[in-house]
Amino acid sequence: MDANALFDSLLSIGRSGHFQDAWGLPGAAQHDAVLRIADTHRRLLIEYFAKLEQSDRPGFIKAIAAYENTVGGLGSVTTLHRLLPLLSERYEETLNWVLANTRSYWWYAHGAESVAELAAIKQANRLRREHSLAHEHQREVAAKAKKAERASGNLFNAVRRGDIKAVQALLNIGADPTITTPDGNTLSEYAVSIGHIDIANLLANIADT
Repeated sequence: MDANALFDSLLSIGRSGHFQDAWGLPGAAQHDAVLRIADTHRRLLIEYFAKLEQSDRPGFIKAIAAYENTVGGLGSVTTLHRLLPLLSERYEETLNWVLANTRSYWWYAHGAESVAELAAIKQANRLRREHSLAHEHQREVAAKAKKAERASGNLFNAVRRGDIKAVQALLNIGADPTITTPDGNTLSEYAVSIGHIDIANLLANIADT
């Protein structure tokens, strides 16, 4: 049976609602044969589907799902992820039937057996991603604060050495220019006292921003 003849048979099954008849189609229960629809005949299938009346599309999709289910589904290779978005009517009802009666969409549905379960899974995954992103953000903030704290601890020595490049580098990673020396002076005042006017100006300008 050629591809279009097989599609015609699937359409007939979809119209009749006798989806168990998919087991009697050529290639049923043979993985390579069923896979051929999603792989070799994919373009022909989409062209065929595009010509169907809207009223025939839900049944045709169910028949495809029943046919794929004769081998337990095709995972990520299923044609359903290409056909379902083309439904303009009865999308949720059709998807719900596919999830409840076959494993043809299990890879995309994360194992859900109903539209409601799929929505719950998606919500849980979204919350998990948000929690993970929030946790990662907290880790980044904590790491940045720790890095800035270390930089602040090294800033006094850089000023004391008169190493303006080191001072600038430490400021760039978050060193606090307002920290004071052991004597209670600001770093800018300390820099002036030891003759490093350029560093004093740099620290003062950063502290004022």
